[in-house]
Amino acid sequence: MRPSRWVFTVILAFVAGLAVVLFFVLEDGSSTPASDPAEPPEPPASTPAPPDPD
Repeated sequence: MRPSRWVFTVILAFVAGLAVVLFFVLEDGSSTPASDPAEPPEPPASTPAPPDPD
């Protein structure tokens, strides 16, 4: 009975660890696109700067 209980414990720990890792990976993946637009977008290099009214 001990080997089966040991195997069950190892499988349970593996599944729990996999679920935690998968949760953090999915959380990181879903939050990355949301944080990108929050940064100020750089102006494209193709558009010329407006001339100064001197």
